[in-house]
Amino acid sequence: MLAFAATCAAVFASINAFGAWVTQNRRRWIAWLFLLASWLLVIAFVMLVYGLPAALWPLGAGLLLTMLSSWLHAVLVAAHVVPRNHLLRAAAAVAVFLAGCAGLR
Repeated sequence: MLAFAATCAAVFASINAFGAWVTQNRRRWIAWLFLLASWLLVIAFVMLVYGLPAALWPLGAGLLLTMLSSWLHAVLVAAHVVPRNHLLRAAAAVAVFLAGCAGLR
């Protein structure tokens, strides 16, 4: 479970880094939210690899910022919200967090 959570944290970090790059010229503060989420998820990745129980804090914060920045991007930059995509992203984030919790027990 730890390997799954760590791999997904790395994938989410990569997606957020791309989101920061895409958004940088339109809404810089949303790009910084994407980047902060990416940083937190990279920290969580390293902590998960070492099996540190404190990894749940940056993992949870990074996943929450991922969902927030994605929703803000859809509302303010793209001006087109597809609720299904945000629900799927939230479900994936919850699954990754629960996998991290299960792996650290």
